[in-house]
Amino acid sequence: MYAKTENDKKTILDFLDHQNIKPSEIELGVIRVVDTQANEYGGNTRAPHRYIVEQQITVRTPRVDRIAAAAQKTMQLLQKGIVLTSNPGQGLAYKFMGLNSIKPDMITEATRNARAAAARFASDSGSKVGSIRQANQGFFSILPTDQASETSEGNFSADSSLMKTVRVVTTVQYYLDQ
Repeated sequence: MYAKTENDKKTILDFLDHQNIKPSEIELGVIRVVDTQANEYGGNTRAPHRYIVEQQITVRTPRVDRIAAAAQKTMQLLQKGIVLTSNPGQGLAYKFMGLNSIKPDMITEATRNARAAAARFASDSGSKVGSIRQANQGFFSILPTDQASETSEGNFSADSSLMKTVRVVTTVQYYLDQ
């Protein structure tokens, strides 16, 4: 069992190496062993294999193009007898980590759009837009660009989608001048 587990781990690491995933981007989790015959509620039926060995392997990288390409080739691992599983809430996830770099430009654009909307309201009422009375940045949301990443519960998972839409909600109140 140990030799098979080590061989499977080597096969997976070789697969990741062939996908140009750097060793520094790979994290090996703790090995978990389940004895299928130790389950007191299992009844008299015996599982075909006594032990199930699992190990979580995580890749963290900003090179999402590499991960997307590697994910398309995981059938190669199945052909070698390696079964990949993912628990609910785990699996392939694309996290957007660049919010702070785009936040200032998004707030600028949101303020500009708010002023344009206020100018339209002011024009329709025969007024002019004055200075800002109060402003609130609000919140940022990160959603899948295409809603094709629907989960089994009917919710959309931003993490499962490579492409993201980032939105900011702002509230800006202006004084109106005659």
